[in-house]
Amino acid sequence: LARQETSLFFSKFSMNRASSAGVRRYKWSTSHDGRVRERHKELNGTIHSVDDPPVVDLKTGRRAHPGCDFGCRCAAIWVLE
Repeated sequence: LARQETSLFFSKFSMNRASSAGVRRYKWSTSHDGRVRERHKELNGTIHSVDDPPVVDLKTGRRAHPGCDFGCRCAAIWVLE
């Protein structure tokens, strides 16, 4: 639980910091190992807006940024324009 909450905190902190600096988009990046969820593999390398997180669960339609889904180890790579 502590690992999940720490990951969530740092993901949201990073998202807020980038948004405050005017960065509006990021590229989804997985941890590139065998534990990555299938949907997160599909999102790898795709570009997303900080205002519109992608669908991370196609069955429920749940949306999340990298690192904000439960147990997610993915990261946002900021796109500087």
